Amino acid sequence: MIRKIILFASTVLFPLTAQAQQFPENVINQDISNARRGKPIQLERIAPGQSITVEFSRLPIYIYRRTPAEILALNTTQRDSLADPEDENFRASVKRQFSSTATLVWANLLLQAETIVNRKPTRSVDESILVVSAAAPTSGCMLAITNTQERRKGALFRDPCTGHMFDSAGRAFKGSGTFNLAVPPYSVAGSTLTLKALGNGALDKPPFSKQEMYQTQNATKLLISAALYNDMESIKAAIKQGADINYFRIGEGSPMDAAIAGSSIQVIKFMLQNGARPTPNSESLARALERQDVLKLLNP
Repeated sequence: MIRKIILFASTVLFPLTAQAQQFPENVINQDISNARRGKPIQLERIAPGQSITVEFSRLPIYIYRRTPAEILALNTTQRDSLADPEDENFRASVKRQFSSTATLVWANLLLQAETIVNRKPTRSVDESILVVSAAAPTSGCMLAITNTQERRKGALFRDPCTGHMFDSAGRAFKGSGTFNLAVPPYSVAGSTLTLKALGNGALDKPPFSKQEMYQTQNATKLLISAALYNDMESIKAAIKQGADINYFRIGEGSPMDAAIAGSSIQVIKFMLQNGARPTPNSESLARALERQDVLKLLNP
């Protein structure tokens, strides 16, 4: 069974495990606390050519020890075989992962790691160690380690949902989308790697402007986007502009489900008061996100 991980648009891929009465504030505060505290990992237990999976910021992270041959290959790989060898799409890839208020801290952490990403060609603090999100950047599916034949071609990870391939620096090959794998912030001291926020930069502020997040959209799409980001002001504006509050399309989501994924209970109550109705996905979405506040509202 293919496992999906990140919250892209209105698709539920990973539970939040927060105290629902204060959603999304409690999720954000807990993520900040965990990011500041950090997660130490002992590197001695990882042999060359092997990886471990750990959780950080509610997401699975791959830590892989490169073989000497892979390190050499990174320095000799033909750049024209890669989709984005210079990480020119870095900011766009982070914006894609900032899919709701529930991923606010994660997006800020990824921006903090830009200095690591820019270490060419390994995209890592230590050339022998690769640290990347285990989520494929396009589909959100859990990446698979490639087989022997794929390894001979330089690919280390494969997205089982799209077939996209990535090398041992997490760089996408041409034909495998436009985004490289996300690198979380971390440091290395001796044999200890610590996944942790870098510095004291703000983790609770939106890393992108409303213009960047919403772009030019019709009223209904604006409503869906604003609901993902707990933006009551823009929600009211979209409704005033005539947004279809009960819009629902598979793959595009709906205002109600977007609000369940990203907004407070006050926003959801406001939308219900303005005629919103639960979709066929709403209850299962609330259960997956462990939002008891929403379930009580939907099943009084």
